Amino acid sequence: MPIDASISRVPPMDPTQNNDVDRTMEEGLCAAAEKTPVSPVSTAKSQSALIANAKPLEDCPAGYPSLAAFLDSDEAYMVYRRFGFLQSRLLLEKQDEMRKLEKRIDRADASAAKTDPETLKTRDLNEGDAAPRRALFKQAEAAFRDYGSSSR
Repeated sequence: MPIDASISRVPPMDPTQNNDVDRTMEEGLCAAAEKTPVSPVSTAKSQSALIANAKPLEDCPAGYPSLAAFLDSDEAYMVYRRFGFLQSRLLLEKQDEMRKLEKRIDRADASAAKTDPETLKTRDLNEGDAAPRRALFKQAEAAFRDYGSSSR
């Protein structure tokens, strides 16, 4: 059975019209948010969440506010760039910082093992002896927490 040529043909684009292809992604999404009706929500749970939390598109000014309302109108629209390359670079930097701190702790342990091995077996140290070690551990803990909050 032959295919009807009128069905398979795509009409040529009118160069005088403003095409979404020529817009940046941001402008295109903002325009789509302003023009696109909110799609029906598929589940009752999603619908109740939508009613309770979503800001009506018509209540938002044009631009990012209407784009945010549009994206929030249905979970299917909640697609965002994850910046994987940048996230990887930042995590690698944080890992390297932690590696350096770990190495400093290892050197401090090796030095203490040579000079006074008992300091590695107790937390009951005078403040003068414990201060540099505690400062190093606080620095390592801060770096570790920062790393943990960044890797989620």
